[in-house]
Amino acid sequence: MIFKNFTRTFFSKFILSILLLPNITQAEINTEALLKHLPAGASASFIAKNLETNQIITHYQSDVFMLPASTQKIFTALAAKLALSDDFRFQTALLTNGAIENGILKGDLIARFTGDPELTSGQIYLL
Repeated sequence: MIFKNFTRTFFSKFILSILLLPNITQAEINTEALLKHLPAGASASFIAKNLETNQIITHYQSDVFMLPASTQKIFTALAAKLALSDDFRFQTALLTNGAIENGILKGDLIARFTGDPELTSGQIYLL
C-alpha cells in the first residue's frame, strides 16, 4: 500500500541517494528535489549521518517526532517493487524425488519456496 502513496521516482532517487551516501559524504544532497515527489499531504522526516566522521550529511524535519515505521520492510518492499515487474508472482512448487506406488509416495515430498511474503504457516500446514 505504501507504493500507492509515493511515486516510483521519489523512492528510486531516495534509495539511490541513501546507497550512495558513503561515497558522496562531501556532496550536497538536495532533499527538496526528492521531497517534491511526495503526494500532497504526505509527511516525511529523516536524517543521514556519516558513522565514520559523525557528521550529519543531510536531514529533513529531523526534530519532528513521528510514529516509528518498520523501515527495513519499507526498503525491502521498495527494492522488490523496483526490481520486479507489476505482474510478477511468487511460485511455490511441490516436488518429489520418488514415485507413487499404489497411491503411496515412495520418496521425499519437497516444497520449493521462492519467498512469497503472503504464504503463511497455516497454508503450509494445509498442504
